[in-house]
Amino acid sequence: FPIYLYCIFLQRYCKSRAESSILLECYAEMQLIFCKDNAKIRLSERRKNLFSIPSDRNLSKRNTEKEYGFIHQSNKISEFIHFSCQNTAHLIYKIRIKSYLCKIMKIILAIDSFKGCLTSKEAESAAEKGIKTNFPHAEIVKLPMSDGGEGMLDAFLFALRGKRITAKVHAPLGNIIEAEYGISSNGTTAIIEMAKASGLPLIGDPNDDKALQASSLGTGELIADAINNGCKKIIIGLGGSATTDAGEGMLKALNSSYFKIPIIIASDVTAPLYGTNGAAYVFSAQKGASKAQTIEILDNRLRAFAEKAYKDTSRHVEDMPGAGAAGGMGAALLAYFNAKIMPGAELYLNLIHYADTIADADLIITGEGASDRQTLMGKLPQRILQASKGKTVILIAGRIADKETLIKAGFHDVICINKKGLTEEEMLKPETAIKNISNTMRKILK
Repeated sequence: FPIYLYCIFLQRYCKSRAESSILLECYAEMQLIFCKDNAKIRLSERRKNLFSIPSDRNLSKRNTEKEYGFIHQSNKISEFIHFSCQNTAHLIYKIRIKSYLCKIMKIILAIDSFKGCLTSKEAESAAEKGIKTNFPHAEIVKLPMSDGGEGMLDAFLFALRGKRITAKVHAPLGNIIEAEYGISSNGTTAIIEMAKASGLPLIGDPNDDKALQASSLGTGELIADAINNGCKKIIIGLGGSATTDAGEGMLKALNSSYFKIPIIIASDVTAPLYGTNGAAYVFSAQKGASKAQTIEILDNRLRAFAEKAYKDTSRHVEDMPGAGAAGGMGAALLAYFNAKIMPGAELYLNLIHYADTIADADLIITGEGASDRQTLMGKLPQRILQASKGKTVILIAGRIADKETLIKAGFHDVICINKKGLTEEEMLKPETAIKNISNTMRKILK
C-alpha cells in the first residue's frame, strides 16, 4: 500500500526521471512505523520537527528556514504523508536531511577570490566538491565573482557570455606583453580588466623608481583595440593597478575620436584624486612608493593633471568620488570620456540577474580571503548579503575577525576555513585552501 501511494506521489510531483530516481533512493531509506497518535516527519540527524499533520488535515510546517535554509520541498512531502495517512493508521517517517531535502536543494556559490591564493572559480569549485561529497544531487549554481578587481575579466565574460581577445600592449614599465580583454557575445561591449595590461604583478618587486615610472599606456591600447574591433561600450575594472599616473599613459594611446564612447567604471574606491585622502597618499605605498618624497611627487603630478583636465574639458573631476581609483585613472576616464562609476559588485550582480537566480535558492555561500568589520564597508560579501534579502547567507574566509559584528549584520554564520595554528605561508598554498574549503563545506552540510 505505501509503495502504491508513493508511485502516485512520484507521478504527481516529479518533473524528470532524475528527480524520480532521487526520490526512489530516499524511499529506500524511509522507516515505516505505525502509530496511533499524530504523524510527524522527524529528522533523525537534526532532531527537529519541520512539519506536522494536524487531525483537521490543514497541513502546517514549523519554519526553521532561518536555521537551516533548505525546506522548499516541505509542501510536497507533507502532502504525501497526509495522503498516505488518510485511510490507515498514522505513520511516522524518519527521513534524514541528506537523503531527501539536501539532495535536491539549490545552493548558490558566490565566493570572491582568495587574493594571492585562489581565483573565484577555483574557490567555488572547491566548495562544490565538498558539497557533492555528502549531497551529490544538490543543485549547485556557481557564480564567478568580482567587484571590478582581481578576476573581473573572467566574471564579466561569464555574465555577458563573451569571448577573449588578445592584444600586444605596453606593460607598466614599457616592455611589450600580450594582454587579454573580452567582448560580449553580441560584439558591442568590451570588458577590460586594467590589471591585465597595467597591473601590479607586471612590475615585479615594487620600489620607488617603479612607482614613478609605471604607465597606464597598455590599458589605453586595450581600449583602442576594443573600439577598433567594433565595440560601442566599455566596462573597465580598475582594481590591481601598478600606476599612479592619473591615466595620462592611457590617454596617449587614444585620440579625441575615441572619447565619445560610453564607459562604465567598475570600482568601489571613492577616494578623490589628490590630497591626504587621494590616490598617492592612500594607495601608492602598495605600488612601491616607500619614501615621503616619492609620494609627494606623485601627488603633485595628480594635481597638475587635474588642472590640465579642467582646461581641456571644463570638468572639475578631482573631488569626484572614485577619481583617485587606480592611481587617478578614474579621474582621466571621468574627465575625457562619457563615463560613470558604479560599484563593481552591484554592476556585476545586475548583469547576471542575481535576484532572479536566487529566487528559489535555499542556501547562499559567499566568501573572501579575510573577513572583518571592513567587509561591511562595501566589499563583495556584504553586497551579496544585501542582494540576498530573506535568504540564508553563510560567509567563509581564510581569516576571520569581528565575527559577532558580521553575524549581527545579517550573515547566518561566519566560518573560518583554516584551523588554528596554521601558518600564513601554509594558508596561502592553493592546495591547502582548496582542501580546507571542501572540508568546510562538508562540515556545514553534514
